[in-house]
Amino acid sequence: MKREERNQVSQLPVSELKVRLRDCEEKMFRLQFKHKVSPLKNGLEIQSLRRHRAQILTWIRQSEIRETAVSKGKDGAGN
Repeated sequence: MKREERNQVSQLPVSELKVRLRDCEEKMFRLQFKHKVSPLKNGLEIQSLRRHRAQILTWIRQSEIRETAVSKGKDGAGN
């Protein structure tokens, strides 16, 4: 995934990121199942999907942290 694509995807709303995470996990499950039945031609596909899943989880967590920081900033200013 290119840097521009990563930046665009990382700015997506959490709901869209969760949909992409679900899709990635489904693909990973299918590939792992196929690999157990017969070896894959490109075994690095599973590794790249695991990395992509980790990126998506990181982006979700970053957006959650941003949201809590914004809400704490609003709540703290009202004291």
